[in-house]
Amino acid sequence: MINQQIFYLIIDSDSCDNIIGKETTIKLGLNIEKHLEPYTICWIKEVPKVTLTERCKVSFSIGKYRDGVYCDVVDMNAC
Repeated sequence: MINQQIFYLIIDSDSCDNIIGKETTIKLGLNIEKHLEPYTICWIKEVPKVTLTERCKVSFSIGKYRDGVYCDVVDMNAC
């Protein structure tokens, strides 16, 4: 659950990035902040590079377990 809403997510143990779609942050009302160390990725859109300049902390729960993780915010066209 995120903000008292059931939310489906993908947990990929082979990934080294925590990312969240910009549209998702807007819909969930998450606070976005400037990224401390902006970087580029190449695999998220059909353009050569995407620079990640924002991040947000996502607090979540799975049953009784509660935690939070910083996710880099990206304008995704992937599903």
